[in-house]
Formats: sequence, structure tokens, C-alpha cells
Amino acid sequence: MEKIPSLFVRDLKTHRVIDELSPFVGDIDVSSLRATIKWDGTSCLWAYDWLYKRFELREGKKVADGDDAGTYLFAGSMQPASPEQMIPGFYWKKVTKDEPGDIHHLKAMANVLSNSMKNFHTYELIGPGVQGNPYHLEAPKLEEHGISEIVNTITPNGHLYQECIEMLNSRDDIEGIVFWSKEGENSRPVTKIKRRDFGLAWPPRK
Repeated sequence: MEKIPSLFVRDLKTHRVIDELSPFVGDIDVSSLRATIKWDGTSCLWAYDWLYKRFELREGKKVADGDDAGTYLFAGSMQPASPEQMIPGFYWKKVTKDEPGDIHHLKAMANVLSNSMKNFHTYELIGPGVQGNPYHLEAPKLEEHGISEIVNTITPNGHLYQECIEMLNSRDDIEGIVFWSKEGENSRPVTKIKRRDFGLAWPPRK
């Protein structure tokens, strides 16, 4: 559940990115990467034939009494984490009907066939009740990360900053773009850009 680094350095005063590559990205050829839609929702994990949501254990807090090892997964290994093993940080927490906040996750689960979901793959929950539903969906939906590709128009020797703006402007129906490596089953997210990073409107104004 590592954060995907932004492609450019952020100006902390304006909260926008500047024309300087982030040191967390390094010297990469963005034109060689797969471009995929960055969904505006909340991250989930499908594991052990069930849906898990992102969970942060904050400093000084403990997990709820009665939660067992099957309730939480380590963010990295995706293996079960027992309450006594957990320290402050990010985990995956099993979605359950006992938590009112999980209602949209459960509705999305009901709309998919379990055998169509991929174990240990991440998804984005979008739709009603999530981030203001910028896609105007009528029902919650799960979108697998790294699957919905768009044309990568970045050129090897072009002005990367300007080409990113042009690429985002060509699709005002997406929040941003996540660039993935081209490694087949081992493909991984490398970096991302978002419309708001460049001062572009999101959601699109009607």
C-alpha cells in the first residue's frame, strides 16, 4: 500500500507541482510506461476471496476488542496481522456488515462475481458515497488498478511538464494518470499526475 510518488516536485505554498522531477521518481522515461486512469475513490484490496479497505492505526490507538487475525492484513505482505502484532501504520481491514461505513463496499461486492475478482489485487471503490461521486454513478463500483489504459502521448525528448498538462487536458473526465511499468504480471505503478497538481479543474465544471 505504498504511496505512488508524484512525477513532479510540489510547491508547498500553492500545493501545485513545478517543472522539476521529483527525487522520489528518479531518472525515468515516462514515454515508455503504460498510462492508466487514476480513479477518484478509495483504495481496496481483494484477498482471500473477500474485500478489504484501507485502514490506518494511529499513534496511541488500539484495534477494536474482539478483532481477530483475519480482520487485518499487513499492507506489504498482505498476510494476516493479529492485534498484538500491529504498530501504528497502514493496514488492510476486512469489510463487514457490522460497520455502517462499509455499506458502499458491500454494495459494490454485491455487484460483482467473486470469481471475476483477482486475489491480492487492489481496486478503487467509486460511486455514491465516495469522494462526492464525481462520475455520477448510480451504484458503487470496483475498478481494478492498472487496467484502464489510455494512450500515452508523452514523447522521449519533449517538454515533459507541458506534455503532461496536454495529456490531462485531452481527458477532462479523469482525475489523473498513473504510469505503470511494462512487466506483464509484475507490472507496478511508478508515478502519477493529477489535474489539481497543475491547477486544472476536477471534477469537470458543468
